[in-house]
Amino acid sequence: MHLIYIEDSADEHLAVFSALALPVEQWRACFGIVRDFRRDLKRTYGIYIYKELHAWKFVSGRGQIAPGFVTKAQRATIFRSALEMMTNLPGAQMLNACFPKGKIDRAFERLLNRIERSLLAWDSHGILLCDQGKEGDYTRLVRRMNVHNPIPSRFGVWGVTG
Repeated sequence: MHLIYIEDSADEHLAVFSALALPVEQWRACFGIVRDFRRDLKRTYGIYIYKELHAWKFVSGRGQIAPGFVTKAQRATIFRSALEMMTNLPGAQMLNACFPKGKIDRAFERLLNRIERSLLAWDSHGILLCDQGKEGDYTRLVRRMNVHNPIPSRFGVWGVTG
C-alpha cells in the first residue's frame, strides 16, 4: 500500500502535477525525516515549523516565513536541500505530468495513469491525497476516468499490421 500526495502548480503557460508516493511501511520514518528537516530549518534560519512553504513564494522571497530575514540565496539553498531530502526518503517515488495550461485535465489524467501503472508494477494499492480545495474537481475527473479511460486497454495490445 502506498500513500500518494498530489500537488499541482500552474503559470500562464504550463500546468504541472507531481505525486509523491510513499510505502505505508515507511511513513513513520519519512515523517521523522521531514520533521527533523523542518526543525533544522527552525534552528538554522528561524523558519516557522508549522508554516506551509509554497515553492514559488519561498524561492522568490515572498511571504513571512521567519521572524528574521531569509535571503534569496539562503532560500535557494534551502529549496535545493528540501528537494534532495525528498529524493532520499526511504521508498519514495516521484511521478510528474506537465501539459499546456489549457489541458490541465489531461495533465491530471496522465498523472493518474502513471500512478495506476506504477502501482501495478509495484504490486500495490494506493490512497490519493490531493490539494485542499480542488478535491471535488479531481474526484469528478477520477470518476469520469473510471467510466472511459482508454489507457490501459482491457484488450491487451494492438496487433501489428503490414
